[in-house]
Amino acid sequence: MIDEALQAFLERGGAIIVGSVSPDGVPHSQRGWGCSVTGPTTVRLLLDRSDPVLGEHLAVAARARLAVTSADVRTLRSVQLKGRVTTVEEPGDEDLRRCDAHNEELFSDIEQTDYFPRALTARMVPPGYLVATIEVEELYDQTPGPGAGAQVEAGWT
Repeated sequence: MIDEALQAFLERGGAIIVGSVSPDGVPHSQRGWGCSVTGPTTVRLLLDRSDPVLGEHLAVAARARLAVTSADVRTLRSVQLKGRVTTVEEPGDEDLRRCDAHNEELFSDIEQTDYFPRALTARMVPPGYLVATIEVEELYDQTPGPGAGAQVEAGWT
């Protein structure tokens, strides 16, 4: 499901938005902070540990579902993955290194394309993280244009 091209796309410094929903159907969103692909249908994603609403949604990891949209700030190419959270844990050193690299690339892209000073975008970084492992069940092309919303089934080109 996640081929090499999609892995490279997901692991670069894209703008990541994460959607979750409570058991009674109330939606919630926050930013994601670095993604790593750990298998053909598995990703690890850093999340803001201080977000109490997301914390409630993730409290029962085996039932939590997330929608994750990652967009390239420079081109607006974007993909959405939907899946089930299998674990929530503390980040390891590799997770934090990946997150730092993600943020550096994201903030650089924002500065180059939107002329928004890096000192201001760096203020978005949360004070701490959790890592959710997500078993990806669906992929969608969310790039603006006539193909937006189409399911990705045979690789990311």
